[in-house]
Amino acid sequence: MASRTKRTTKPPTTAPAPPAAGQSSTARPSAVSGEGSSGWLLGAGEVGIRVRMYRVGFGDFFLVTFLNAGKPLHIVIDCGVFKGTKQSGDIGSIEAAVADMAKTTAGQLELIIMTHRHADHIAGFARCADTFKKMKVGAVWMSIWESEYEPTASKFQAELTRTAVGLQRHFTALGSGATEEQRILNDPGINTVVIATRHNLHARQVLAVIAAGKHIFCEKPLCLNEVELAEIV
Repeated sequence: MASRTKRTTKPPTTAPAPPAAGQSSTARPSAVSGEGSSGWLLGAGEVGIRVRMYRVGFGDFFLVTFLNAGKPLHIVIDCGVFKGTKQSGDIGSIEAAVADMAKTTAGQLELIIMTHRHADHIAGFARCADTFKKMKVGAVWMSIWESEYEPTASKFQAELTRTAVGLQRHFTALGSGATEEQRILNDPGINTVVIATRHNLHARQVLAVIAAGKHIFCEKPLCLNEVELAEIV
């Protein structure tokens, strides 16, 4: 007699019902695929933008990543470090930070942005040149003033040099015995002073300009400690 085989049928797989109004979904976040995106889980409500600020000491180094159709697009903003006036600003981590960035991005950047030429913003590009040379970079953005071939930039630099030379002659005529700082403070034709000197000089110079009754534009930092801040305010 022929044997009979019992057949079983699995129930069809159905998608979970959407949550009712006012309820949150319990669906698990899905892993995002793509180069350099290992471990990135896009949670509910997350828009797909991540900002990583590397700890390099006195300097700026940012990696900004956007998800575009599941693919991460990486942008580096500045890469620099500077020892500073106390020679302690460089904590020796810039090389490791750049290596981590290269690994995270799988050696591919859509864009590099250099905001300006100070060492604390660009020194890392030179110190880690070998790493950056191996990377694929879609574009590099920098200030128009950094281009020696741009006519507008060349004109601006010429005007800046001409102004500096004129100021030097003007201050010299005020009296050879006075320092440049004293000439600026004593010149009635100057009503605003821009302080862009070494950081340890800012507080003293700010106080001197205040005493001279002139307006001030001081590049960061205004001072270095709470004692100097109390004297200024």
